[in-house]
Amino acid sequence: MLKVEKEMGKDEKDKNGEFALSELDRMSSGLCLPEELKEKVGIMYQKAVEKGLVKGRRVETVLGTLIYALSREHGSPRLMSEICNIAGVDKREFGRNYRYVASKLNIRVIPSTAMAYVPRCATLLEMDDKVQTRANAYLKALKANRGFSGKGPIGLAAATLYIAAIMNNNLVSQRGVAEAIGVTEVTVRNRCTDIAKALEIEDEVNTRIKEIGAIQKEQNQAAKLKY
Repeated sequence: MLKVEKEMGKDEKDKNGEFALSELDRMSSGLCLPEELKEKVGIMYQKAVEKGLVKGRRVETVLGTLIYALSREHGSPRLMSEICNIAGVDKREFGRNYRYVASKLNIRVIPSTAMAYVPRCATLLEMDDKVQTRANAYLKALKANRGFSGKGPIGLAAATLYIAAIMNNNLVSQRGVAEAIGVTEVTVRNRCTDIAKALEIEDEVNTRIKEIGAIQKEQNQAAKLKY
């Protein structure tokens, strides 16, 4: 942490240095960034200041773009939706700034796989290791299937976790998964259909969806009667 403070605070002309450091602390904590990644973001932020990339932009936005890019490079990607939420910026503005800052700092945009997103998505969904292990097994089985080439990795990770969860008898809904991850319910539903078909577990998945739907309906009715 001391290294980050030195890098971000060494330029006395940077009046936003102290604020940037506090924002980095806040965002890193909220996104559960590893210390090594946090330090790298701090160092890269200082480079952005030196190149004049922060001028005219919100500190949170610049930090968010760096977290998004460097977390992918680090192998522990964070979702754009959660970064935008904690930075207080909409996705369109974020995307525009991300492309600009990344190009000016020569940050290589590394494509992330669905498997790389599983740990973070599972954390946001509060799913245990058993569900993650099952989801990863499904994704490994899908690797040879060209039908998933080009599919969004986040939606694929979300849908795979959903299937793994219900097959492990967890009471989750497609809507709940979609809202937590920041994708549409339609995306989760469509990817679930594709995955179940590819893995030849359509009957089992559909049965579990119906069973969970019935249980959740009973719980909702019981809750209404209670109040």
